[in-house]
Amino acid sequence: MKMLAQITKFTRKSVLICVLVAAAVVGVAAYSNAQALTISSVRDCDNNSVMYCGAGSVGQVQNQYANGVSGHNSAGSIQHIYSYFGISGSDINSMSQYAVEGDVYKDGNVKVNGEVVATNVWTAGRWYIPGSNKVSYGGTTFYKRHPSVSFVSSPLKAFVVMKDGKFQFAILVSCGNPVIGQARTPNYSIEKQVRVLGQSNWQNSVSVKQGTHVEFRVIVRSTGEVSASNIKVRDQLPNYINFVSNSLRRDGQWAYGVAFFSGTGNIIDRLRPGDSVIYTFEAIVGKYDNPYTCRQLTNTAMITAPGLPYKSNNAGVNETCVQKPSPSPKPTPTCTPTPAPSYPPHPSYPW
Repeated sequence: MKMLAQITKFTRKSVLICVLVAAAVVGVAAYSNAQALTISSVRDCDNNSVMYCGAGSVGQVQNQYANGVSGHNSAGSIQHIYSYFGISGSDINSMSQYAVEGDVYKDGNVKVNGEVVATNVWTAGRWYIPGSNKVSYGGTTFYKRHPSVSFVSSPLKAFVVMKDGKFQFAILVSCGNPVIGQARTPNYSIEKQVRVLGQSNWQNSVSVKQGTHVEFRVIVRSTGEVSASNIKVRDQLPNYINFVSNSLRRDGQWAYGVAFFSGTGNIIDRLRPGDSVIYTFEAIVGKYDNPYTCRQLTNTAMITAPGLPYKSNNAGVNETCVQKPSPSPKPTPTCTPTPAPSYPPHPSYPW
């Protein structure tokens, strides 16, 4: 009966039941003040909490992980539960760089800024609730469960750790209980095309004469399950194709060409699944060439992002030329033989 009363008391407290924690903001900028990150939430000051009364800041999570909660939870027991979920001391320390505010839902999803970053999450508490699985790890006993088993209210606030745009784990603010789940992964693609300026159809390659104005297009798409972040987009123009100054556009708006054509690149902070960014710019083919020059030219566009593979795509330009005229043959000299000189006969003298 005593245990039943404890269970009844537990199920009445929404915050008491800790589960998943939500996902993270994309982009390095979102992580820069993580150590100072504080989240306001109801606190569970009971024996189900992995950290008694939870933790309202990243610094408090780190301190209680290292030193425990005086009079309630030893550091060892907290570390054992976290370790079972694959969360190490270095992971806790890195929260200063990667933690963001998120929400964990009873249906097992974790969201950051309204976007689902993880699904099918699991959490744990120190009390048994029907539907939980008992675990003994490192000498500490606790109970693993899905949030649908333990959550009374939804969502619950959490510190969510995101690396390279991908969910790692979460810590519930109200109780310090850990959350892990199936992370949604980001991905992207890049496409490069070209056309003669003024024409309507984009192509993989064009054949043009020296001095022709062409237009290039670069399309970057987010093709993953979650937003891709901090995407660096840049272009490498070959020799003999000259960029037309101030012609670079990003989704129709002027963009800084010097960065785009250098190692700096143009940065896309965040690109949601299915969204795209389009770059266009003009160039002149063989501006300083003579009409007899023929070249095969390749323009390459590239994308990189933390945690994602380098990708590139090409558009070709065939610089056609005028055939040089064959040189006129030199005239063959015709010679008239010079007649032999004639001399008058010698006079004859009588002897």
